[in-house]
Amino acid sequence: MNISESKFNMWRATLAVVHLDGVLTEEEKNWGKKRIEHISRLFKLSEDQMTILEDDLNKGGVDFATIIPKITDRSDLAFLVHQIRVVGHLDSDFSAQEKDMYKKISDLVMSKINLEDISQQVQSMELASYHEDNVYQMSNENSIFEKVFKEILKAINPGDYKFPKKK
Repeated sequence: MNISESKFNMWRATLAVVHLDGVLTEEEKNWGKKRIEHISRLFKLSEDQMTILEDDLNKGGVDFATIIPKITDRSDLAFLVHQIRVVGHLDSDFSAQEKDMYKKISDLVMSKINLEDISQQVQSMELASYHEDNVYQMSNENSIFEKVFKEILKAINPGDYKFPKKK
């Protein structure tokens, strides 16, 4: 499977984070090498892509302001924020410079995420999950015991499964 442009750029940005404090420690370098190996096992990377990732790890130089807009998938953006925090703690020194950059990048990433839209999607998925067919779904249609048990559960809990309780 080929790697998407969004995910590839997310990994470029992640690898560049090791250079934020101006020091590439052995822990950070080893971590980056393992990530590149893992990515190359998961995705079909071209020679150019491998070279770019290795250069990003070894030389740095990625401009976050230009690479962040290339990360278009919301899950890739969210994963980047997480990875920045992970990488910042690799050398056991989450420096003030790293914290500042984490905040800037996190704010930049979060500005691209519509939290209201996500909240509405989650709410509609939650409501859909309360449908009787999902709540009392049989795992074994041939089991008389399971059928009776599910019917008893419905009788004990008439209708509460349809909507989440309000807090």
